[in-house]
Amino acid sequence: MVSVLSVEGAAYLTLGLLAGFLGGLLGIGGGFVLVPGLYYVFHEFARFPGYDLQMALGTTMASILFTAASSVRANAKRGVVRSDVVRRFALFVAAGSAFGAYLATTLDTSWVKFGFAAFCLYSASRMLFFAQPQPSAERTVENSRLELPGLFFGTICGLIGVGGANLFVPFLLKRNLDLRHAIASGAALQIPIAIAGSVGYVALGWGVIDAPGTFGFITWPALSIVVIASVATAPLGVACSHSMPIPTLKKLFGGVTALIGLKMSGAFTLIALWIHG
Repeated sequence: MVSVLSVEGAAYLTLGLLAGFLGGLLGIGGGFVLVPGLYYVFHEFARFPGYDLQMALGTTMASILFTAASSVRANAKRGVVRSDVVRRFALFVAAGSAFGAYLATTLDTSWVKFGFAAFCLYSASRMLFFAQPQPSAERTVENSRLELPGLFFGTICGLIGVGGANLFVPFLLKRNLDLRHAIASGAALQIPIAIAGSVGYVALGWGVIDAPGTFGFITWPALSIVVIASVATAPLGVACSHSMPIPTLKKLFGGVTALIGLKMSGAFTLIALWIHG
C-alpha cells in the first residue's frame, strides 16, 4: 500500500479529491483528471514501464464506478435521475465500454494518447464556444433510438477512460431533457460503463503486469486512495451544482479540459522546443 504521507500518495489523494468534486458538479466520471494525472504519476515513479497509460486507464475506469455511485446517490435524493433513460442505455453503453477497453490495450499507446487529447479538446470547445443545445419538440428521449449512440458513447468511454458526460449530456439536452436531469442521468450511465470497462481492463491485463497490488490493468494502492477521496467530495460537487450557475462552471471546466488536452497532445513540449530553438 502506498503511504498517504508519501509524495506519490499525496498525488493520488489530490487527484481523487478533484475528480470526485468534478464528478458531482458536472456529472463527469473524473477521467479528464485521473487519466492524465495517474499516467504522469506512474511515469514519474516508473511504476509500470511500458504500461503506464493502460494502468492509468484501467485504474481510472474502476474509480469511476465509485465516484459515479456516490454522485448518483446524492442526485437520486433530489429526484433528478431519469431511471427509464438509464435502463434503455445501460446494456449498449456497457458493451461499448468493454470493446473500448479492448481497443485501448491493443492499439499503440501514442494513438490512445492522441485520442484522449482530441476528445479533451473537442469537449472543451463545446463547453467554451458553443451554446447549450436547444431541445426539439418533435425529437424527445422517449421516441429516440438509443442503441447506436449507446454503443458509440460506451466505446469512446472505454477507449479513453472517461465517464462520457460530455457525450451524454448534449445528446439528452437535444432530446428535451432538463439540464439537471441530463447531468444526473449521464452520471448514472457511468456505472454500467465502469463495470464493463473495469472487467475488460482486468481481463486484458491479466498476466501482463507482474507488480505488487495489481489486478490486470488496475492498481489497488492508487485506486483505494483515489476512491476514498473522490467519494468524499462527490456529494459536495452535487450540492454545488444545485446552487451555482452551471454555464459559468462549464466554462471554467472547459478551460481546464483544454489544458489537459494540450498537455496530453504534447503541444506544450513542441512549444518549448520551438522557443528554445
